Amino acid sequence: MTMRRTIRHAFTLIELVVVIAITSVLLLIIAIPLVQGFNLTRASQAYAEAQAAARAVRDMIVADLGSAAGVYFNPGPAGGLNLDLPAGTFNFTGVKLDMVLPAEGDPLRGPSNAFINPRTGMEDPTLSAPKGQPTLPAAPGMSMVRYWIGLRSPLADTDGNGEPNNNPYNDPYSDILMASNTQQDNLFVLYRAEVQPLVFDPGAGQYVVNTDYFSDINGDGQPDMDDPDFFHLTPAEFTGANLNALGFQKVRQINNWRKTGTVVTQLSRYDMLQAKFNARTGGLYGDIRDGIVPLVRFQPQVVSDESVKGERAVRLGDESDNPGKIGPDVYRTEKGQWSGATVKMFSSLWVDGTGPVGLSAGGGPRPPSGSSLPQIQLVPDANGGDGFSYLDVGTGVLAANFDAGLYARLREVGSPYPYTQAVESADARNVTLGNSGIRYTSAFLDNFVPFWVDTSVGEVFASFDIREVGNDVSGLFSSFQNRVPSDGADPGVDTGPADTPNSDPNILALGSPWNAADTFRTINNRFNNLWVRWNDFAPGLDRARYAKRYINLGQIAQPGGVLSPLSRLDAQARAYVVPGSEAIFGPDQRPGPTYGSLIRYTRVAARPVGPNQYFINYTDQPEPDWSAVFGVSPSYSVKVFDPNNFVSAVLQPQYRAGYVELNSRFGEPLPNGNIYASFRFQLTEPNDRVVVDYNTGDTVEVVLTIKNFPQSNIPFAQSVTVKGSTKVRNFFR
Repeated sequence: MTMRRTIRHAFTLIELVVVIAITSVLLLIIAIPLVQGFNLTRASQAYAEAQAAARAVRDMIVADLGSAAGVYFNPGPAGGLNLDLPAGTFNFTGVKLDMVLPAEGDPLRGPSNAFINPRTGMEDPTLSAPKGQPTLPAAPGMSMVRYWIGLRSPLADTDGNGEPNNNPYNDPYSDILMASNTQQDNLFVLYRAEVQPLVFDPGAGQYVVNTDYFSDINGDGQPDMDDPDFFHLTPAEFTGANLNALGFQKVRQINNWRKTGTVVTQLSRYDMLQAKFNARTGGLYGDIRDGIVPLVRFQPQVVSDESVKGERAVRLGDESDNPGKIGPDVYRTEKGQWSGATVKMFSSLWVDGTGPVGLSAGGGPRPPSGSSLPQIQLVPDANGGDGFSYLDVGTGVLAANFDAGLYARLREVGSPYPYTQAVESADARNVTLGNSGIRYTSAFLDNFVPFWVDTSVGEVFASFDIREVGNDVSGLFSSFQNRVPSDGADPGVDTGPADTPNSDPNILALGSPWNAADTFRTINNRFNNLWVRWNDFAPGLDRARYAKRYINLGQIAQPGGVLSPLSRLDAQARAYVVPGSEAIFGPDQRPGPTYGSLIRYTRVAARPVGPNQYFINYTDQPEPDWSAVFGVSPSYSVKVFDPNNFVSAVLQPQYRAGYVELNSRFGEPLPNGNIYASFRFQLTEPNDRVVVDYNTGDTVEVVLTIKNFPQSNIPFAQSVTVKGSTKVRNFFR
């Protein structure tokens, strides 16, 4: 047998190098997807964590809102917080929310003035508020919950002087607001704390501001709920580089908020501010104000273009002639607690009467086909309140219509004649805007519709008290409120001596003009002259139908000589009486011990009118064809009144708004005295339409974004945005 020798060959260096290279390539091909997979897994985990955290925090806030007895909410900078950023301190709105918890437990105290612990039945000096089951029906309690954005570590001794100061914000991940670094992050987090704004002081025997958490800068005995600097130090709290007394008090308060509060987001890698990245520059998008967005917003619900339902002052049992002419005097939105509201009223065009049944007595004519409705817009003023309303007069010119903000403020404090002051304020503004005299142009006259708003209840009011019209030249009346006719504050009409046509010694001589004597201006004497001389004035008309004892509310001058809105001569061409708002007072016409005493008359819906009664035209009525009687057609415009023309001064007022007919029986003159009338007036038409854009505090929306940085080598955060809303049971501000 032949034996073979096995020869073994070793690997050469080149072969080893090739194998290593191939292995490296294979490992690289395997490792890169593996690492990317780990990163994606980590990012997905961060997204899931952010989603779960966002939902949990959202549900917590909504649950607190739903069970709260009230919410302190103030949109705008006053209700925001000042947050420290690398570029400075800036105010962010909607990042703080305060709510009052329902009252709970027994509010009684023991002998030592401590609350009773319901579990032990003993006094518990550690309790700063009652503890136990909520008191029903739910009422505001002594505790409140606050949510706010603040730095995880707001205080630190950054200058090494041994005293704490503001700890700087540090974002080592995104490289937008500052360069990436290896230091511990100090991001903005969301806090929740439950505290008592007021605590009982046994020495003073009353509740005082809880200075552990709140300041009382103005000394009114109430905590400063809207302090935007409650969680960081301000320059006023330093003297040089050292804290002053205010500073040490603030440090104590900040530390108390931190100890009492709970961070409801994560302590690290979660930031409640979002810096907008500019890909072109690699830095912040825009300036610091536009480029930083808070990731939680406690905001009122936004309502856009709500077409508001009008409520007309017409009801069964109180019918009136021509009710189709009566428009709403109150427009009510579905929600109240407005902020930043813009009210738009689309005014139906007014058309003057041009014939016997003039359109001025119709149901609010619409504009010609193809034309747009005149628009009146109420815009907030610079202070966030209700400012001027502006009327588009059809030429693209916006003219100041009515100073609704001034009216509301004057009305609230009881200042005399707020309506007249609001009209004059708008007139002065037109002068400033270069629109002098625009108030008396036809377009302005025909579409002047003043209104004001009550933002708390969400209502637009388009009616006003006649006692708010006037000029207090004598300073006699300090307030238009609580006035009664007997004090002489309301303009009155003299009834004159209680003469009948047969006994009146002041009958005009034959051939005299119908208005030749001053005595003709009293109610009784005017009726007596009309009755005796009727065939001289209007022989073609029925005397029993047209000779009346009456007053014309449009021709009663207000204090200071101001024209009544019902005169239609002073930019108020659409004015009429709000049905049911009038109160007519006059001397008692019934024989007896109270004869001649001032009493309130009763309205009747149809003629004839008896003693102590009146009939009133709330709106304009269709007129007869006067030309068939007098041969000349007078003006049917409601803006025309000629005191020297019999038709204009005696006959037409019986078909105009503000005509009040009294007892006109031949032998029953009115007792000597005065007729007083108070009423509300409005200028809205049935076809006027109101649209409101507003933010409502009745419903608070929570918009929450959780931003989670997965790890330091992934600069792009994972974020999830969730929303929640709930109706507020009560609103405090």
